[in-house]
Amino acid sequence: MSATGAVVGNGLVSLSAGIKRQDREDLFDCLLRAERVAGKVSRDEHFTYWAYRYGTALEQRSFRKLSPIIHEPMVIGSASELEEISFSVIESRGSARLARQAKASLQSMRIHRYATHFFESINASSVIAGFQVIPCATDSAGNVMVLLCGIQMTGNVETRDFDFWSESRSELTLRITGGVYRFDRTDYARHRDAVARELDGHGARAIQTFAI
Repeated sequence: MSATGAVVGNGLVSLSAGIKRQDREDLFDCLLRAERVAGKVSRDEHFTYWAYRYGTALEQRSFRKLSPIIHEPMVIGSASELEEISFSVIESRGSARLARQAKASLQSMRIHRYATHFFESINASSVIAGFQVIPCATDSAGNVMVLLCGIQMTGNVETRDFDFWSESRSELTLRITGGVYRFDRTDYARHRDAVARELDGHGARAIQTFAI
């Protein structure tokens, strides 16, 4: 599978070889705008609401939500659980192609390192890590399909003190949200100029591309 990766805002986007240049530029602009809209609230403190605002911003600009990711927050006890659970949630949504791209993105990010560092840290303290994985591909009809997968890990360490020693217990809470969207390029054509004005040429288009 040949795919190109790009960091757009706080999201890791993967684009299949079938994504055309205009679609790619439009997707980047939509994602940057969505991040700007969502960014009016703290992602770390209000992850679910932040994700809701992000998704709503996409739907305002020619994205149609086909199916949501439904996942209850889970407490995990090891780094291996993080990858396994994330992969299974991704596989349950969208096409196999989108799932493969999402997996490749997560592996390239080596998300297990976040959890490993937390569980192995001697002086571990409460931590929060959050990011988005956004694979994009075309289907058999030429439509652009997007899987939006937001992942947040919240670490918490509980320490109990006894007379001559203390005991600590580490927990990592995993939250996953998002869904599968279809991008309507024809409808977006009427929004393109307005989105460009909203972004105001902000080369917050610090968009870095790389191979996945």
